[in-house]
Amino acid sequence: LREVHAFLSSPSSNQMAMDALSLELPKPVAKLGARMGNCRDIARTIIEFFASNCSPRDMLCILCEALDTPVALNGSAYLVILLDGLASTLILIQRRHIEQVKVVLPAILRVMHANLSECDEEHGMSAVDLFSAALRIGNAIQEMCKTMVNHRKEELCSILGLYALQNIALVSSESKHQNIQSTCGSVVLQYSKLLMFCGFTYLGLLTGNDVTSATTKLSKEEDDNFLDCFSFAMDGASLVVVWTSMHDDMSKYAGAEFESALKEVQDNCIRKWEAINMFRYVLSSVNYSWAIKSHSLDLLLTLVDDKCSEETNDHVDFPCSTQIFAILKAIERVMIAAPDTLMRKKAFSALKRV
Repeated sequence: LREVHAFLSSPSSNQMAMDALSLELPKPVAKLGARMGNCRDIARTIIEFFASNCSPRDMLCILCEALDTPVALNGSAYLVILLDGLASTLILIQRRHIEQVKVVLPAILRVMHANLSECDEEHGMSAVDLFSAALRIGNAIQEMCKTMVNHRKEELCSILGLYALQNIALVSSESKHQNIQSTCGSVVLQYSKLLMFCGFTYLGLLTGNDVTSATTKLSKEEDDNFLDCFSFAMDGASLVVVWTSMHDDMSKYAGAEFESALKEVQDNCIRKWEAINMFRYVLSSVNYSWAIKSHSLDLLLTLVDDKCSEETNDHVDFPCSTQIFAILKAIERVMIAAPDTLMRKKAFSALKRV
């Protein structure tokens, strides 16, 4: 790898040679870097050299193709090296930013989801490294957003927000491993900062309205397949709220805005039911830990106090009533499957109040 880097950096190397090598080297370089820990920095340097000296659009295609190459050994480390290269490349894109992002993100999220499904508790920190690399992709898109204006900026911010929510849902599924739960919370915090940059609010996350608004901005016929890669965005919105209540750093970052959003939801009948219905995504899923579900129930009980029943009976319309069955079913699942008596009692209390 050092010989390759020395050649690329030497005066004898020309653009034609670099372009030719960029087609072939990223995959084997990333594989070597992943296999041998002391080679990772030089592997990153080589791929970043290609990103800086070759066509950014070509490099996006080359690196996305490399992402899809299955690697049996140290697959997460291999992906981290490639994701770092993609982040460096995205920053260099000069035009058609949104179109390029729409090519890259589905490839990234697809391989991340596949890779995480193979992770076990022993490889939990590898998953955290992978999410940190994916965060650098988000940071690169954030830099793109800063250069754009008007509806193009709004569209790219919507994409970035949905990308952050999808990753928050995937991170949260890894927090089932107790040894990395606190670290997962720190990663979620960094993704939450991207959400705030994109204009998402705790009120909009509580009710799900910010997610609906973001997807509406992208709901064109040609975007249908693209939106599929954000299938856990609603989960992510609910999970941001849950992590804010259970992780000290998240709570400090949210500050008074989170408490204000909770109060506004409690005081508004329609928003209250929107927020209640959002918890079904977490409570009905097998992907999230019992700790996350327990904090979800705590928040749900905060929203549905004893006095709200009489207030809301006359205001619930039919569409909302049909959605209530979904949250009731989700709470019932927790009540049946929860591993301890205290949580089952908590779920039963939530079921009665809803």
